[in-house]
Amino acid sequence: MSSSSNDVYYTLAKIPKHRQEHIAKRVKDFIKEYKIRKWPLDFVEIILQIQKEQSIPLHVQSITTLSNKVDATTVYSEEHRKFIVIVNRKKMQYPFKISKHRRLNFTLAHEIAHIYLGHHELPDECKSEEDIKIEELEADEFAGRLLMPKEKITTCNFTSIANVAEKFNVSEWAVFKRLSILNRRELNGSETFLVCENCENIEINPEDNYCKICGIHLEEGVRGITTMKYNDGYEINQDTNRVVTCPNCGNTDIEDHHHNCIICGQFLFNECSNDHDCGNINIPGNARYCPQCGATTNFKNTGLLRDWQLARGALLNKMEFEDDICGTSTVNKKIENWICLVFTLEAENYNILHTLLEGSTGKLCGDTLVIYVIDTNFKNKLSKDKYIDLIRVKAEAEFSIKIKDVKIATMEDFYPIIDLSKDNDLMF
Repeated sequence: MSSSSNDVYYTLAKIPKHRQEHIAKRVKDFIKEYKIRKWPLDFVEIILQIQKEQSIPLHVQSITTLSNKVDATTVYSEEHRKFIVIVNRKKMQYPFKISKHRRLNFTLAHEIAHIYLGHHELPDECKSEEDIKIEELEADEFAGRLLMPKEKITTCNFTSIANVAEKFNVSEWAVFKRLSILNRRELNGSETFLVCENCENIEINPEDNYCKICGIHLEEGVRGITTMKYNDGYEINQDTNRVVTCPNCGNTDIEDHHHNCIICGQFLFNECSNDHDCGNINIPGNARYCPQCGATTNFKNTGLLRDWQLARGALLNKMEFEDDICGTSTVNKKIENWICLVFTLEAENYNILHTLLEGSTGKLCGDTLVIYVIDTNFKNKLSKDKYIDLIRVKAEAEFSIKIKDVKIATMEDFYPIIDLSKDNDLMF
């Protein structure tokens, strides 16, 4: 049951730890089952999808006889073998136009949460009053996590609570409560920053004329709310404007006088293609477009950087991959000094392994070490048991960590496979 009371906000301490873990897992299950890739969510549309797919036996009806204190309630009908979500018609307004209307979105997510968390498996008369209160909190937590994921709402550009609420398709109160649960209420009123309203890129300098990721003229909007880091680029030496590692072969032997890689011949600069009118060479390693004139960059033109829509999809796939590996663990961090392991292997004359790991990065996801290498060829060679075992031993010693498993991946693993014989629309 979803109540209209806004008197208090709760803390996670009221939900047992094992139930918090269960909620986290079920939210992940829901996102995967309904192929949710983009926010905000519209639970009217999601419920229509559920009914169409018949993934949950579900019927929704609205009535006017519910108490004003109740937004909605859910019952299971033995006769029809369906869950019936009963919505207070006096509280309904769709499509959502203002904060008060968007309350329905949270209400519907809350009611689906009761079903998805199995709250109806035991009749209410068999539960204590405290049990029922906890279930209400659990349904709220499920809805909050689903509609406003922690990693999304805590990285928002908080121009205002109202703007953030509109972006996530929820009420302002729902945003306030979510921040309270996360102990991040300071975000409301925090310093704002520039965000591309088209691609959500946050790496924008005040002097930039164009977004380096999607190429739009920034006069069209830099007040975006949700953010995205396009970390699929290549590290640039800020003193020389050259890449630190060859993006083609992973060679790190790059001197200040090199214009091309001495191993494979790859050009080492991400330059503006408009060399007649612009010629900007001070361009970041993930830039598809010149921030000054908007022309495409060398890395985009040569295919080293994919179209930003494809990159966005791949990065989302990568995050989902890491999230699945982490499970309920909160450990998901890049190993900042990963290069030290590569140097150690070179010093100890593990020459083949050193070569295969050149240009790689390491990340700890739970108790699994994930290594991202430059291409599939390197991945296949590194995936041999003798290398995996050696990497585990060396990484544990180098970084003083405990590793249960090692996985090798490349960014190519996360890009969608496109059938070029068909017309394809990129939808992310």
